[in-house]
Amino acid sequence: MVGILTKLSTTESYPGRTVQRVLGIASVQNNTIYGEYSTNRQLEETLDKLTAQVRAKGGDGAIGIRFVPIQNPNHQGVMSLIAYGTAVIFEG
Repeated sequence: MVGILTKLSTTESYPGRTVQRVLGIASVQNNTIYGEYSTNRQLEETLDKLTAQVRAKGGDGAIGIRFVPIQNPNHQGVMSLIAYGTAVIFEG
């Protein structure tokens, strides 16, 4: 489900699209505990949460997305993932 109807980019623009309006920062923290080899699942679910945050702000995309792994506040030795970016509305 990653990015359904939402354009996501780690760069400061989205190829072929022009930003019409900047809506502000969208950020999420994924504290879900995953198995040792579930990095892709953690990333996908974090992006799904970020997509929901962008949509809640009225955006149809996010640019400048960054990921920050942190120590899970509830479980020693387990990493959580923060994702943030700029929610935007693209022209057209």
